Amino acid sequence: MASTVFLHEPARASTPSRADLTVPRPDPPLPVPRPHFFEPPKEEQGPPAPPKKPVVVPAPVNTPAVAPPPVAAIEPSCQAQLKAAGVIFEPTGVGPQPEPLCVVADAVKLTGLDPASGLPIDFPDRPTLACATALVFTDYLRTLLVPLTRGVFGTAVTAIGTGPGFECRTRDHIPGAKISAHGQGLAVDIADLAFANGRHLAIGNPKDETERDFDRAARAGGCGFFHTALGPGADSFHETHWHFDLQPRGAKGNAKICQ
Repeated sequence: MASTVFLHEPARASTPSRADLTVPRPDPPLPVPRPHFFEPPKEEQGPPAPPKKPVVVPAPVNTPAVAPPPVAAIEPSCQAQLKAAGVIFEPTGVGPQPEPLCVVADAVKLTGLDPASGLPIDFPDRPTLACATALVFTDYLRTLLVPLTRGVFGTAVTAIGTGPGFECRTRDHIPGAKISAHGQGLAVDIADLAFANGRHLAIGNPKDETERDFDRAARAGGCGFFHTALGPGADSFHETHWHFDLQPRGAKGNAKICQ
């Protein structure tokens, strides 16, 4: 029996589909190196620029807060100061005068010092003064005359004879002279003093050396309060009283006459 020979055909490769076919793509060509003579020429460089200075930012300064200026305290009126000082008075006027210069600013009529203030002093002549004069006059009494009286005589002043205070006239009653400080309420006189022990002192008529020394001391002390202080020995017009006034004197208005 003839043997049967089976010839095997080589296996056929499967035909790839169109989707499986990948066509290799070559890489893009590299650019041709540029010759050196195509390089742009370098700019000529000058001297090196100086280094820039660093910007310094100043540190914040802690400036203290400036306080607003203080509000000036309103000074009490002259009459309010008189009242606070224990002075008994009443506002007044001087009315029309024959001389236009006889004008008194803020005129007051003094009665005395309130006993509640510790200085019960009476002004029997009820002098009319400018309020500023009254304020200085009563300060002089409280600060100097009353303590001096206690030290010299061992007693207190109870009454002071002053005359009218305001008087529209010329200085020393001389015709044609300037208007007296009395004509503007800037002057006050002291003609006599009464003391608590019954003693009475008439200015210009001292009974002993003690009264004479007291006269000099009280008048000299008045120069620390007033612009003018006159009395016995100054001239014939002031032999019987002390004269104190606030009339400005000298180029600057602060000169003093003490005699």
